[in-house]
Amino acid sequence: MFTSRTFQHLGIPTKTAERLRSEFGIEQPTQAQTQFIPAVRSGRDLLLRDRTGTGKTFGLALALTSLRRRSLYLAPNEELVTQVRHWVDRLEGIGSSTSKELLVSTPADAMKIDRAILRDVHRIVLDEADQALRLPKRYATARQQRLRQEHPKPAQILIDQLIMERKKKPQIIVASATLNRPLRYWLQQQGWTDNPLFIDLAKQQQQPVETADTDEWDKRNKVHHYCLVVSDDEIRNIMSSSSSLSEEEEGIEKERPLAEDERNNGKRGSASVDFDDLDDRMLDSVATLTQIESASQSILFVHPSVSTAYVQTYLAKHDIQSRDLREYVVGQPLSSTERPTLWLATEFSARGMDLPDVSHVYILGRPTSVPSYLHMAGRTGRLGYRSPHQSKVISLVRDQGWTTKKMLTMYQFMNISVEHYEHVQ
Repeated sequence: MFTSRTFQHLGIPTKTAERLRSEFGIEQPTQAQTQFIPAVRSGRDLLLRDRTGTGKTFGLALALTSLRRRSLYLAPNEELVTQVRHWVDRLEGIGSSTSKELLVSTPADAMKIDRAILRDVHRIVLDEADQALRLPKRYATARQQRLRQEHPKPAQILIDQLIMERKKKPQIIVASATLNRPLRYWLQQQGWTDNPLFIDLAKQQQQPVETADTDEWDKRNKVHHYCLVVSDDEIRNIMSSSSSLSEEEEGIEKERPLAEDERNNGKRGSASVDFDDLDDRMLDSVATLTQIESASQSILFVHPSVSTAYVQTYLAKHDIQSRDLREYVVGQPLSSTERPTLWLATEFSARGMDLPDVSHVYILGRPTSVPSYLHMAGRTGRLGYRSPHQSKVISLVRDQGWTTKKMLTMYQFMNISVEHYEHVQ
């Protein structure tokens, strides 16, 4: 994961490199950072497609602190804003002139910043662009496309205005796990990017370079994926993802919205269930899994509409301590308590957050898309992971007849091998 090059080779000032060593214990950049940090410093527009756990967000913050002219870093949520600000303060010192030149904000809050300050911004980083822009999906209806056009997101409004108000277009850096061709085309048509450099970190192997303990590193950082199907009277393993699917099934689009027959009754078969993701059977299964795994730090992802307070109360009956991830204090070690902690989050509240001590991720309900799964699963097995536990991602889905086909198609698209969970048939 780390290279033999130094941060000074990438243009990072010696003083900052020394603080990296003293504050974070980091001496060499990752493979990914050696590619995009020089690109950020070059001033050229940059499109960065990444996979979780590459050190991308930290590397972007580091690159921006090494530049003198004002930068604007747009993060998708307050939690990530707080984390990036914490990193910058530790890198440059609280109240330093550099930290004042790096503005870190959500798009909505950035629109409230004094316009004179924003007009002096020379580069803009839009992290988690897919969430910030929410462009219509491939199967969006004409009405959905029209509504999106009539109601642009804060990130789009802000960047459009800043580009129009400046004589010289600022450097634009866009990062996302899903920088597909339609999004890249949209950025060009919008006038945001001009002959951008495209770095695709998602296709690169994440493995150590010039490290003697390569096999041990691979073992520690391998993420194991499991999928359990819950019905009225049982919980079972999903069939192996290596099982053959028909060409028709394999052709299902990764972000296609559910068809009407899938949302309602449709072709669900005899195994269909009529309970939701907050049913006792689902939450009891979560409780059982957390007790079996006994991980010191883990995350349970629920749908944004779900009350985390309800989940907390329910799990407390099983003597399971759970906390809303929004209570997490940046800079405070997750493992500061002796008792195992289950953090509760939605995909959006945890996006981009660096939680290096988390070994287990539980996903309650079927992910809405491949990017959704990747973002949630990416909270474990991350750079700097220090837990003695193996990294595991365990999905719990209701048996709705079509569930198995949908989940297996998703895993196959991601080239993820689903393993058999030994404690379940």
